[in-house]
Amino acid sequence: MQNTEAHDYFWAKIVSFFFPVIGLLAFALNIGRNEEAANVCAKWSILGILFWIVVCCLLLLLAAMVTS
Repeated sequence: MQNTEAHDYFWAKIVSFFFPVIGLLAFALNIGRNEEAANVCAKWSILGILFWIVVCCLLLLLAAMVTS
């Protein structure tokens, strides 16, 4: 039997990770109706924000190394 729970919010996770603002909006819309979906969106949005911060810092570091 396949675990369908892992695939329940697959697209919500992807969208929340790559577009954290949309994930936070989905969190705000789902907090009263579906807490599990809201928690998934919030968690992946926070991970997405951290990911983009790290990527931006690495790009700035790389740009500074190239220009000097």
